Amino acid sequence: MNFLLKKNCPHHPPYPQGICNKCQPPNIQLKAPVYRHIDYVSVQNDDQLTDICQKMMVGFGQKKYFGYLYGFFQEDPNYPVKTEFSLKFILFNIDLI
Repeated sequence: MNFLLKKNCPHHPPYPQGICNKCQPPNIQLKAPVYRHIDYVSVQNDDQLTDICQKMMVGFGQKKYFGYLYGFFQEDPNYPVKTEFSLKFILFNIDLI
């Protein structure tokens, strides 16, 4: 598809002073994405998250970290388009080289 304006149309003054349906580019229709990012994360186990953050700060970024987040997605009844992830626990390893 060509999305450029056609030039030198005899039916109107040159763009931007004038434009007609023959000269303007076709409309673009965007589809809604299939994948949606999470709008909010709620943490069920605050102590575990605090412990992991403290261990990461002690290493000063010198170690490699690996973790799995376990939880579930849920819709927020107050906001119909909001997706929330409820984090239950983290399986975390700081001994990777």
